[in-house]
This record gives sequence, structure tokens and C-alpha cells, in this order.
Amino acid sequence: MNKDPIDTSEIKAFIAKLNDVGRSQLPYAMQVAINNTAREAQDEALEIIKRDFENDTEWYLPSRRFGLRVVRATKKNLTATIGFNAIKNGSHFIESHITAQDRIADTRKGILVPTDRFFELYPNARTNKARVKLVSRLLKDKSKNRIFEARAHKNEYIFQRLKGKVKSSRTGKTILNRSALPLLSVMDKTKYRKRLELIGIVQTIFNKNFNKNFYTAFQKALETRKSK
Repeated sequence: MNKDPIDTSEIKAFIAKLNDVGRSQLPYAMQVAINNTAREAQDEALEIIKRDFENDTEWYLPSRRFGLRVVRATKKNLTATIGFNAIKNGSHFIESHITAQDRIADTRKGILVPTDRFFELYPNARTNKARVKLVSRLLKDKSKNRIFEARAHKNEYIFQRLKGKVKSSRTGKTILNRSALPLLSVMDKTKYRKRLELIGIVQTIFNKNFNKNFYTAFQKALETRKSK
């Protein structure tokens, strides 16, 4: 998972040249730099979640039950941890989008995988639970329903009959439109797409910002010591 490990060679070389006074300020400077960079990585991940996921609520905020949180470093423990409280407290959909897990149907109707046509008609049915409920209602409404179930190519689909009349490509005459478009495919099992490279985000931000944050914190520590 650590394809691009965090590069600390520059900091190590800097520390090797420090005198005793400089070394005494290292724990504080490292603590501040680690925590500031961890917060920047957290902010980057939160922006990606807000941009790329369909979120009905702000569940991802650090103050929420399942939010993305930072456990801060201290002088005695120079380690910060970034992670979702959801994963610590039990299953949550975000874990599957980090690890690209298999998804097994948890309802008798299976996993309803939508097409673009489905979202044109029903843009608010964003979860499988909502789609199952919607399809169940539509299939029961025989008075105006154009939705039906059928099998094609050994797979089960939910289709929509198209309305109106069209011109026949063969004769050029106007005929009833008897074609149908698939709205949903019914799956017993599917695989989540990896949509949040959390480890990659952390590594990228640390490689980009940590040195700058460390030198800023170290300089401030030296200035504070001199002023005392």
C-alpha cells in the first residue's frame, strides 16, 4: 500500500547538523509539523468526499459520529493518525470505497445497479435501499406503470417501455414504439470502485507540505526560546 513512502531524508540531514540548542526544540517542532500536515491531509480528503460522493448529510465531518478525524501527535508520541470513526465503530460504506471490497446483496431484490437513463428519471434514488423501494412501488402500479422485469443475456434487468410513436427504420412509416430501455441490472454481487485513496492522499500531502511545516515550526520554536 505504501507505493510512495513519505520522504524524510531532507529532515534527517537537517537534524544531523543541529547543535544541542536546536535538538532541544525538535520534539515541539516535529509535533506541530506533524499535526499541521495531518490536518491539511484531512482537509484534502474531506474536499474529495464532498466533490465525488453523493452525500445526503455531512456525515464525513470530524464532529459527526462517522467522520474523518485526526488523532494528534504529542511530544512523547510523534505519531498522528488519520481515519474514519466509522471504520473503528463498525461497517460503513466508506470503508468499501477505500479498500474496493466485494459487495454482497443484503436484500432479496439484490443490488440494483443503475444506468444513466435511470438517474435521468429518478435522480434522488441514490442508494440501493431507495432503488429497491422505488422499483417495488412502480412494479405494483399497473394503471400507468411502464416498468417490468425480464432476463437478457442470462442476467436480470428492470426495463422501461418507451412511450409514443417512432418512424420505422425499415419502411419509414410511423409505428408504435415497442422498444424498451434497461434502467437497472439486478446483481447478487458486485465490487465497489476505489474512490478514495486515503493513504495516497496522506502520502502526497506529507511529501508536499511536511518539510515546509517543519521549518516554520522549528524557526518559531527557536524564536520563542530566545525571547524568554
